[in-house]
This record gives sequence, structure tokens and C-alpha cells, in this order.
Amino acid sequence: MSRTRNLLADAVALRTRSDVPIGTMLSGGLDSTSITALIDEHRRGLTPAGSQPAFDGLRLFHQTFSAVWPNTPHDEERPISLLCDQLGVHSHRIRITGEAATSVLDKVVYHLDEPFVTPVPIVQYLLMREARRAGVRVVLNGHGSDETLAGYSGKFAPAHLADLLATSRLGSFAAEYSALRRAGRWKRSDIVVELLRRAGPRAVRLAAEHALRRWRLTNEGLFTQPDRDQDVSSFDDSIDWGGTSLSRLQAQLWTHVVAKPLPLVLRFEDRMSMASSVEARVPFMDYRMIEFAMSLPDELKVRDGYTKWILRAAMANVLPAPIAWNPRKKQFAARFEDWIRGPWREMLSDLFLTGTSHVEPYLQMCEFRRRLQGYLGGDDRTMRPNEIWRILSMELRFRTFLRHKGA
Repeated sequence: MSRTRNLLADAVALRTRSDVPIGTMLSGGLDSTSITALIDEHRRGLTPAGSQPAFDGLRLFHQTFSAVWPNTPHDEERPISLLCDQLGVHSHRIRITGEAATSVLDKVVYHLDEPFVTPVPIVQYLLMREARRAGVRVVLNGHGSDETLAGYSGKFAPAHLADLLATSRLGSFAAEYSALRRAGRWKRSDIVVELLRRAGPRAVRLAAEHALRRWRLTNEGLFTQPDRDQDVSSFDDSIDWGGTSLSRLQAQLWTHVVAKPLPLVLRFEDRMSMASSVEARVPFMDYRMIEFAMSLPDELKVRDGYTKWILRAAMANVLPAPIAWNPRKKQFAARFEDWIRGPWREMLSDLFLTGTSHVEPYLQMCEFRRRLQGYLGGDDRTMRPNEIWRILSMELRFRTFLRHKGA
């Protein structure tokens, strides 16, 4: 545990070197709270080396920036308050509303310069803008921890349980299965899928074809040219499941680090921070942290029903227990589903239900309008919010860049 703590503390200390004020993006989860607590220790001269702060940016550290979602299951304002009160730092909290998101949509689309699969960059943009307004020019955040230390139970618990089954560790499987059910967000069938990944190329291909059929069934009649000849290999992870010596969990983590989703997340973060001339630094992406994390045995990452177990144990004497040992991870996201029928309703109607849209060549517009009208009218069966957002994202990108080109 001490090596984990010392490595992370040094990675954090290196990233507090600044002659301008620094802050943290504080979600209330384990990663950002660990970074914030270690910065505070470093500022107070309590680092393992006992060194005193030497940089103005560290001396001026006292601000955190958080997105909050009051009266929703996703809100983390309580742990944010708990840590900020304990450390005596100032907490900037932004309540992300549909109206606020709408007001910056065109800026986010312009700076990101690509369609984005979720509205998360909108939240990042608003947080970075708040940091800039507060005079903070450097922020630290926790990207990379989930992908190297197995933070998402829904993604990584099935892989670990499948490894326990495949290696005949039935006692450990039974204990972990029961404990991991507390974290939720995964199904027993997910374990079967993970077992099939190593069953040979035919099993992998059948699973990929099944995923492709489900996608086509959901989107049947919506697009003008459905890609019926799509290579099913694109639905599988970029790991040679048959020949690799990695465990299933290790292979999943490596895929998340080098292929998806971490590179995309880091690109979003970089674009949104630079839009406000704020530098974002990521201690968990320190090469020493990545090498150390990827060398750890699976049992130190997923243990006793907890993901990121080794980080929890390393920070247990620093963080409040409700933060360090909270088994349910709340994913950083934009809670935009309610905006579609609320603040975004008029925008969606103007873009797609009246006049001409730039996405028309790619959609069966009559069918799309029928489904969109049904969803706006309260029928959840006609479309999914993610589908609506992705079509909206593409339309906004067309409009933004055609306008800048003078078209």
C-alpha cells in the first residue's frame, strides 16, 4: 500500500509545479478526492520526503471545481462537501442545467471539432470556464485511474469473475460474486460473454454478429444506407483473445487504456481545457503509475467486492471512510435525458421537425421525425436519448463548420 501511496503522491507533487494558481476537478469520487487530499498534504509539507512547497501555484491551492446534480441519484455533493470541509478548501459548484448547456453548445462543438458520442464535453467546458473565471490556470484531475485499476464494476467485474471461474477458483468466485453484486450494473450473462471470448475465433465472431444484429434491429429503417457489410471484428476489443497471456481483466484494462475509451476522454479534456486556456494535468497518467498499476495482480484491483481496492487501502487513512470505501461508483456524465423533453425540446423541433436539416441525406427523415415526435410526446419506446443526442451532435457540427466556412 505504501508504494501505491508514495508513487501517487510523487506524481501529484510533480504536477503542482506552477507559478500560477492550481485547482482540482473534484467529482466526489475516489480518484479526484485522492488527488485533492494529496495536494493538500504536499502544500502543508506532509509529503513522504517532508519537503516544503516551493511553487506559487501550490501555495495558492485552495479551490476545487465540481458539477452537481441536485435531487438526483447521480449527485455527489455530499462527499464533495465532506472533503472540502475537512481540508478547508473553497468549492466551486456548478449546477448543470439544460439552459446552461444550450448556451455553450456552439462553442463546445467548435472547439471539439468532431461529433461527440455523449454531452460530457459540455460539462467539462463549463467546469474549465469556471476555473478560468476564478483565476485558476492549472487543474489536476483523476483520468486514468479507472482504466488502470479497474474502476468500473459494470465493465470489469464480469471479466474478473470469469477469470476466477476459468481457473477453477470456485471459492473465490462465490465470495466475489456475492460481494460484487453490491456494486451492481452488470448481469450474469456478462460473465458468460467474457468466458466465450477465449473460446476461439468462432465464438468471438458469433458474439460480435449477435451485437451487430441487435444494433441493426434497434436502428432498422432509421438510416438511409445501413452498413450491412460492416466487419464484425470492429465490435470486438482490439486484443488477441486467443493468444494473449493476459488475464481477462488485464486485457480489458489494456484495451481501455490504449484503444477506448481513455484516449477519447483525454482528447475531450484537452480540447475543453484549452478552450478556456486552462492546463489540465493527470497524475494517474504518470508513466510510473501506469506501469505499476498494469503490473499488479487482479486481486489487488478487484477484491472483497470493491474495485480499485489497492487505491482505497492506500488512501484509507487520508480520505473520509464514506469516500474511500464507497462500493458504488458514479460515472462522470452529462444527465441530459431530461433536457430533451425540456430545455432542448424547442431546439430539436426547429432543427428536425420543421425546415431542412443537414443530416437528411443520412436518415430516413419521415421515420426519424415520427420517432422523435413520439419520444418528445413521452413515448420512451420510439427512440433512445443517446440516439437523439448523436444525431443532434452531427447536425450541430454541420451547422457550426458550414457557418464558419461561409456556406
